[in-house]
Amino acid sequence: MNRRAFTLVEMMIALTVAAVLMAAVSSVVWMSQRNQGNLETQAELDNQANETLAWVADELRDSGPSCPDWSFSATDIVYNKCLGSSAGAPTWGPACRLALVSPAEDPEDGLDNNGDGVTDEKTLSLDSGNVGIWTTKSAFLRSDGLTFTQTGNKVLIQLVLQRLNYDRSPVVVSASTTVTLRN
Repeated sequence: MNRRAFTLVEMMIALTVAAVLMAAVSSVVWMSQRNQGNLETQAELDNQANETLAWVADELRDSGPSCPDWSFSATDIVYNKCLGSSAGAPTWGPACRLALVSPAEDPEDGLDNNGDGVTDEKTLSLDSGNVGIWTTKSAFLRSDGLTFTQTGNKVLIQLVLQRLNYDRSPVVVSASTTVTLRN
């Protein structure tokens, strides 16, 4: 009788090749999931940065150095919005302030108190002249995450947002826009 069967060596080689292939496939799947998570976080931060820049640009567009409360620094702006004109002179609204503010859950102490991977993060907040009412627009701003640079009637606004992925790796997004002030 001439029976053919796999030898023990052939079985070991086949199992080793199958194990290597399975490891390669699982590695590709894991890397794909990780990259998808990175891309989703990147897209969320990009969207948040663009929305925030559009919001700030809209806030500042009807303002400018000629408004009565114009005060400008690298990280905050005090301004008035032009509401219209009366007898050829602009009519100004109440003083507004755009500034970085530390949220209560992550005070400025050099620690990541809320565990989101950003030390001493800030939120961009607007005090629109209503006493005690702040509108918060963007979280995940790094403590150096907002700068204003004025040149004539133009203001360059730069944002840097940071957040951790599910695998605890940091994702950083930078965005900027230039606003032409009308007043």
